[in-house]
Amino acid sequence: MFMAFLIFLALAYFWDAEYNNGRLTDGLFSMGRSISHHMAH
Repeated sequence: MFMAFLIFLALAYFWDAEYNNGRLTDGLFSMGRSISHHMAH
């Protein structure tokens, strides 16, 4: 299950970089960073 999720993330990343100039994945990564930042505190 986890591997399927990683594969999906990789596909979404490459699709987004190709068609959307990385805006979607940039938003997801910034959201993930803020979440992990809040979790660390």
